[in-house]
Amino acid sequence: MKKSLAEEKRDFLFKTIYGETLEEMFIEDDEDKMFEIAELAGLSNYDNSGTFFILPVKGLDAYNLYRITGSGKLGFDIEELGCIDLKDTIIFDKVGNCKWKKYKKDYNLLKDTVDVLKARYNFNGLYHFTDFSNLKNIFEDGYLRSRNECEYSGISFIDGAASSVMSHTAGYVKDCVRFYYRPKTPTLYVNEGIKLQCYINNPHIPIPVYLVFDEELIYLDTTWFTDRNAGCTDVNIDNDAHFFNNIKWDKVFNGEYYIKEDKNIMQAELLSRVPVSLDYLKKIVFRCEIDKERATNLFGYDDRYYANIDFFSEKNNRHTPCRPEHENNFISYYKIAYEKPNSLKVKLYFQKEWIDYETDIIIKDKKGEIIKTSKFNRGICKNMDKPFLIETELNGFNEKWHKLEVYLNGILSVEESLKRYR
Repeated sequence: MKKSLAEEKRDFLFKTIYGETLEEMFIEDDEDKMFEIAELAGLSNYDNSGTFFILPVKGLDAYNLYRITGSGKLGFDIEELGCIDLKDTIIFDKVGNCKWKKYKKDYNLLKDTVDVLKARYNFNGLYHFTDFSNLKNIFEDGYLRSRNECEYSGISFIDGAASSVMSHTAGYVKDCVRFYYRPKTPTLYVNEGIKLQCYINNPHIPIPVYLVFDEELIYLDTTWFTDRNAGCTDVNIDNDAHFFNNIKWDKVFNGEYYIKEDKNIMQAELLSRVPVSLDYLKKIVFRCEIDKERATNLFGYDDRYYANIDFFSEKNNRHTPCRPEHENNFISYYKIAYEKPNSLKVKLYFQKEWIDYETDIIIKDKKGEIIKTSKFNRGICKNMDKPFLIETELNGFNEKWHKLEVYLNGILSVEESLKRYR
């Protein structure tokens, strides 16, 4: 059985410090090691993120704290963080999250620059955008992890990045969790939303969600700064206040989309060398109320949920023209009503004209088996007197109907339990 990434890191740490892994220690019949092995084996010696490790100091009633960075794809690096007293210091909380942290030496200077960004540009946090379908794994794990770590550990995710871009992005960048300083980045403009059928297989983020993190990430000693998109060949990277202060912030927040240099600088990034705990997550921003409601139905109420289309691309405005490969659409509102016996009336309201999209309304039973399908597209529906609305009756409603799902060009966009309509 393949070991977890945390177990691989532990083996690497033990091999480096003791010359052998914990399992190899158990194999040896060495009485001098038995007490040490028992203590090592009995200690819950790493946190949930698989980053911080505690090991006893031989011959002393003390422990060392280590931090191991790296995704496994490019190996690991060990940092010794010093001796700790477990009697007086809480390193891991009751659920296994590490509470230890260290700020950069020039924290105060960084804080001064951040205060200027807030006053001048309304900076309010660090932005990570992802697809709605990735939320389940993120929420269950409790951390944001790097691309390389997800790939190495077999964590599936909707990937909105073009292979042509990732092919020239440095490996150490892909080992980091990446954030922007602003919403509405050029990359999101290209990737956001459900594409037309002829472009649906292009890399994109069908149902984009912004995860907005606390500014504290800027001050942690585990983060770096870039002066433009980290995938650029001419990117500069550093981690001190002087570099951070000299990023071209006016272009980051007010750059012109049509100027290539500005586009790259608008996407200046913060890179975290370690997984980022959701303890730092301040807001979860959806495009519309139905995405927010869907999250509430699936994951429960969270006062960090917001719906605000202004965080997203201008192309979401139905009157804003864009190139066909950038065109997008989504269901902005829906209504289900039980108006007569054995029938449900369904109304789907679209942000843009739906005729160029294939819409499937699917009814499933409790086992997930499909009971009924209704399909809408240009070939089937000739009447376009309501270009932003699909209105239909679903007959045969009974106790077996458990869930309604709506797919737009094959992308799951609505999930609704039918229990309340009985």
